[in-house]
Amino acid sequence: MAEFFSVGYEKSPEELEKIFLQGQCPEFSDLVGKWDGVFLPFVEKLPVSKKLLSLGNFVVKATWSKIWKGKEFFIKGEQMEGINILGPLKSLKFHVKKVKSRLDDNFSIELDYSKKNLPPISFIRDEIRFVNKESKDQIIGIMFLEFPPVKLENWIPVVFFGLKRKS
Repeated sequence: MAEFFSVGYEKSPEELEKIFLQGQCPEFSDLVGKWDGVFLPFVEKLPVSKKLLSLGNFVVKATWSKIWKGKEFFIKGEQMEGINILGPLKSLKFHVKKVKSRLDDNFSIELDYSKKNLPPISFIRDEIRFVNKESKDQIIGIMFLEFPPVKLENWIPVVFFGLKRKS
């Protein structure tokens, strides 16, 4: 599935969800390093109209996708951490942990922004998986947004993204 990264934006949210659900949970050691990023379509399950989803996809593709360049993962002491690459800057740090996914109860890697950032960034959790078992150079992710009060069922899937290991 080497073509995933280059054509991911052409896939429907249903296709992207299926790829995520069939994905493989990475080991921490497989993540260390820099990863190029690309935003993919918004999740269609958002409680908003189709027109608003289309507008959101357009805005992300036209603006945020030009700023966000990917992520970098590293070991810090006994823990795994990471940071987003925003143009020439590194910002929006996250803590990395293995959790049961909010989508299917199988394991994913969660990128937890709550301890390293202020709201609204602290309300974000990303979940990532390898696109397939054979290749450890492409990741599909989904961003969840928390709506207080804090309850698991208040996590809303928002947007898909892809990561490709930087060579």
